[in-house]
Amino acid sequence: VPNPAAWLLKPKKDYTKAMRFGNLVDCMALTPEAFEQEYTLLPTHYPCKPTAKDPRTEKPWNAAANYCKELEEEIEISGKQAVKVADYMEAKQAVTNLRAFKPFAELMDGAHTQSALFGDLVDEGNATPAKSLIDILPTHPKWMHVIADMKTTNEMSEQHFARTVNKFGYHRQAAIYRDWET
Repeated sequence: VPNPAAWLLKPKKDYTKAMRFGNLVDCMALTPEAFEQEYTLLPTHYPCKPTAKDPRTEKPWNAAANYCKELEEEIEISGKQAVKVADYMEAKQAVTNLRAFKPFAELMDGAHTQSALFGDLVDEGNATPAKSLIDILPTHPKWMHVIADMKTTNEMSEQHFARTVNKFGYHRQAAIYRDWET
């Protein structure tokens, strides 16, 4: 079992744009009531002082502008994630599409979302207590045997999915969930 102290001391994980988008969709689909606690929508424009060359009092949002950088830092310091309106709208459309998909609607009917699961990771006889957050635990009779973990992707081919599962170890995660659930 890896050293827990090393895990605690490792550098903060850098989230990719894709990971941030996945987290946003996850929140909006599974725990929409938590959106305002977790996220802040960035404005589409930021204030600026007019000049002789440029009389505008606001400009389109630009992450490189000092005002925009400072606001995003303030949001991060507050413990929230900053979200561009375009990303929010894309995530909202993804959630709308998900909810319109009959199997997902059945899966979510009465399901428990973001459920904590506790167990031990065992390696060579040594057990390390661990916990995980299960995205969806269905209660619908058709789906009761399922533990669902939502993922977003930009490609739907079986080959891409297989590579992603292998790359991120989702099969190991699923095995742990199954062991702990039984």
